[in-house]
Amino acid sequence: MIPIMRLNFKIQITMNNDDELKKIAKLKLLINTLNRTEIVIINWLFIPKNLVENTSIKEIADTLNVSKSLIVKIAKKLGCSGFKELKKLLLNYFQTNDYQQLNITEENPFNNIIKNVEFSLITSIKETISLINEKKISEVVKLILEKEKILLFGVGGSYPICLDFNHKLLRLGIYSETYNDFHLMSLASTHLNSNSLIIVISTSGNSLELISSIEIAKKNKSTIIGITSNINSKLQKLSDLILYSPVFKDPLQGHNGLARICQLFILDIIYLMLVQNNPSLLLRNLNHTIESNSATHKQYMNKKNL
Repeated sequence: MIPIMRLNFKIQITMNNDDELKKIAKLKLLINTLNRTEIVIINWLFIPKNLVENTSIKEIADTLNVSKSLIVKIAKKLGCSGFKELKKLLLNYFQTNDYQQLNITEENPFNNIIKNVEFSLITSIKETISLINEKKISEVVKLILEKEKILLFGVGGSYPICLDFNHKLLRLGIYSETYNDFHLMSLASTHLNSNSLIIVISTSGNSLELISSIEIAKKNKSTIIGITSNINSKLQKLSDLILYSPVFKDPLQGHNGLARICQLFILDIIYLMLVQNNPSLLLRNLNHTIESNSATHKQYMNKKNL
C-alpha cells in the first residue's frame, strides 16, 4: 500500500517588483513587433560591448548605416520615450544581470558555456515571473476546474509542453486531450461549445492552421487561454486569457528553447495552484493514479520475469 500523500505546503506567487526587469520583459515581447531591419538594430544593441555610457545615437546610426530617427522609432516601439531611456535600460540590464552573450568558439571554456546557459535560463524565468499576474493564474485554475472539456493545442516544440501538462492534469483526475495535428484540431474545434476550454501553446502565436482551428472554437463560444512569446500575435488577439513567456531571440540559441522552459514554468505554477485549490479531491485522485499505475507496473514485471 502506497502511503497517502498529504498537502503540507501553500503556493504563493511572489511578484517581482523590479520595474526595470518588467520593462525588459515587455521589451522582449515587443521585439516581435519589429521588422527585419529593426531587429538587426536591436540585436546589435543587445551586444554589451557595442553599447557604453557615452555611446551616442549618431555613432550607432553611422555604424549601422541607418537614420537617427529610425533608432528613436525603435525605442518608442519598445515602450521607451526615446533612445536615452532605451540605452539606460539596456546598460542597467547588462550591469545588474552580468549579461553575457553566448559565443561558441574552440577556445571557449566548458565552464563559460555552463554559466552562459545558466544565465539565459535564470534570467528568462525571472522575466517571466515579473509578468505573472496572480489574478490571471487564478482565473486559469478556475476555468480548468469548471469546464467540462479541456483541450491542449501545440505544434512543433510546443507539443511536448502540451503533453507534459496533459499528463499532469490526468494524474489529478482532470480529463484532457492534446492535439498537434491540424486536421484533428479543426475536427475537435468543430464540436466544442461554451463549456469547452482550449489551452494553446505557441511561441510565435501566428501558426496559420493553429489559428484557423482556434477561430472555429471561438465561433462555438469556447474559452481560449493562450501562452505565447509574441505580444502582437493573432493568438493574443483571439485569447480570452493570455500568459507570456518573454524571451530574446539570440542569433545562436534562438528563442524556442528558452520559451519552452518558461512555458513549463508557467504551467507548473498552474498545476500546483490547482492542487492547492482543491487539495483533498485532487490529492485523492493523484494517490489513486499512483496506486493504479504501481499495480499495473508490478503485474507487468511479474509477467516479464516468468
